[in-house]
Amino acid sequence: MLPVWSLFVLGWQQPPASAPLPREISLSERGLKTKAVYDAFEFNFKRSEKDIRREIQDILQAYQKHPVSYSMWLSWVMTAQVRYKDREGAMATARRLVDQFHELNMDWVLDDDATKVVGEWPEFREMQKALEAKRASELRKLNPLSIGLDPDANRTRLAEMRLRDPMQVYRTLKNWNLYDQPKRTGAWIMRTIRAAQPVNRYSLPQQYLVYIPKGYRATRPHRALTYLYGGWMSASQTRPFWHQMHLSDNPFFSPNNLLDASNLIQIYPLNQPGADPVKPGGGSVYADILADAKSYLNIDDSRCYMAGFSDGGTATFELARENPTDYAALFPMNGYPLFRRNLRNLGERPLISYSGVEDDLYPIASIRKVYGVAAKRNTKWEAVEVKGVGHDSLYYQDSVVPDILRRMDKETRNPLPSAIVLEGAENEPTRRDWLQIVKVDPGMAAADWHDEWKILGKTSEDKPAMEIILNQGQGMVKAQYENNIFKLSTSRVSQVKLFLHPDMVDLSREVEVVVNGVSRFKGKVELSAQYIWRGFSERFDRQALWAAELVVPTA
Repeated sequence: MLPVWSLFVLGWQQPPASAPLPREISLSERGLKTKAVYDAFEFNFKRSEKDIRREIQDILQAYQKHPVSYSMWLSWVMTAQVRYKDREGAMATARRLVDQFHELNMDWVLDDDATKVVGEWPEFREMQKALEAKRASELRKLNPLSIGLDPDANRTRLAEMRLRDPMQVYRTLKNWNLYDQPKRTGAWIMRTIRAAQPVNRYSLPQQYLVYIPKGYRATRPHRALTYLYGGWMSASQTRPFWHQMHLSDNPFFSPNNLLDASNLIQIYPLNQPGADPVKPGGGSVYADILADAKSYLNIDDSRCYMAGFSDGGTATFELARENPTDYAALFPMNGYPLFRRNLRNLGERPLISYSGVEDDLYPIASIRKVYGVAAKRNTKWEAVEVKGVGHDSLYYQDSVVPDILRRMDKETRNPLPSAIVLEGAENEPTRRDWLQIVKVDPGMAAADWHDEWKILGKTSEDKPAMEIILNQGQGMVKAQYENNIFKLSTSRVSQVKLFLHPDMVDLSREVEVVVNGVSRFKGKVELSAQYIWRGFSERFDRQALWAAELVVPTA
């Protein structure tokens, strides 16, 4: 859920003339036609039974042409059919749900006094039993071993390594290419991992789906997209597992499979209770999931991306702010950039957001205000406004998704930039590439160059304005490296961590770290084969393969 104050419509001056303006895209002609038909449906039980029965027929006809697009209407159709005692029609609709999506979660129907009779129908109970068997069969198909893929093979190979020289270990892992070819591609598989959650301080089981495109070849690296669906942050329990239902909420796959055409691996986390990416450190679960997928699929480290819709879009914004290290670019769709500290970090990686102009959940006016503030901080955030749609990804396959795929063709990750600017807050883990803010001291005076800036918000004209100071008490680091020397300027930061890579520095020579004009470290960095091996076994990142780290006090 969003903080209460973040729902306030903000007041802020317009960005300067030099700031980029939001870009607009429109739905395709096909998308507009689909939307027109979809918008014509208006289920309202206050209307006459005759009108509702006519609309039921219209929905079922539309469903025959676009079964995925109109699937959500089936549950309403079934509710109406039960209310009007059309038992045969209700069971036919239930079968459509099961056949197309393996979906028969009717708890919300059974709680309705007018429709709870469904649970007493013998044919309904028989369908539930059959569905359980169908789910079990589906789970067996999603087992990686069913397509001849052993996801633990590379971890076994790593455990058997006997190399001791650090640079030999580094060269071996940098060129790692021991990936097994599945016997079948164009298939979904499912994995469960134990993801460390800094928020909850315990290891949490996390499930995720992976699509292996038909063109996948284990001998070469492939692009990978992590996609986060919507509607789960405030849920009290995990969305029940129905494979087809999940995929119907995936504009990269439904109604048409664009993953094969793009030869794109897709990672689809099934968000669990307790995995809260909008809390500090919560987004680390997605890094754990990506690392696990990299352990058995040949994924290009420089071309990993994240996209998400609604709650998934909000989580994508948060990851861009907190730690986008694993990704080349991030694409929130109808997400909300939370008004929290460290907004300066938004867009340090290319960040392209998509917002429906008619979105009534996350109003476009608020998105524009935040974008204007971020634009003044010279971030790489690019805002795109989708005309004619609200808070709905149903029509995005013909407009937004192609735009995302084009941007993915242009963006690659550079994990070794020569300079980084990073903001961090107390007790919030913040990192980008080779720089991590370890400790922030909000009691310290801010540096002269570290400006504090404000957003003013108000609930209505007759209530006083609320002042939000976004960087009050937060720290900031400006860092760069050249010729084995790191130069850092810090504000309210008492400790940083630097990750060293052989392509950044010559580790046979001394490394120096200068903080605010004072040398805080100078000497040779001891290499450890175990450190390099452990880092790779955790992240399976051949590009950002860190050889050593330095923890440096700033004062």
